[in-house]
Amino acid sequence: MKKKVLCFGNPELEDDAICTQLAKELKIKDVQFIYCSKPEEILDHNLTNLYLMDIVHGLEKVSLITDISRLNQAKSVTAHDFDLGFFLLLMESMNHAKGFKIIGLPPGIGKKAAKAEIIKLLTD
Repeated sequence: MKKKVLCFGNPELEDDAICTQLAKELKIKDVQFIYCSKPEEILDHNLTNLYLMDIVHGLEKVSLITDISRLNQAKSVTAHDFDLGFFLLLMESMNHAKGFKIIGLPPGIGKKAAKAEIIKLLTD
């Protein structure tokens, strides 16, 4: 079965654009990379064999996250502050966060290092 990786981030912000860039560049057999501009796009996909890829603050290396509570959640002040982490916690509170995994990239990681680790995670 083909894996899907939904890639999140803001292509306009240098420190948040890596996942959107990797969505265009990575080519792995039986893996489809899809750029998503907003968290609610998750709801358009079957969660089985689904991966979400985004920057996760607090990580030292590329990591596969299956426990949503591991995501660092900054306090939301306005509606514009609702990020992927907040959306996933909301999904979990409604018991809708089952079946997907998160590929977390540490802030500041280079594309070459990220590509190698992502390929390893998705092909093992």
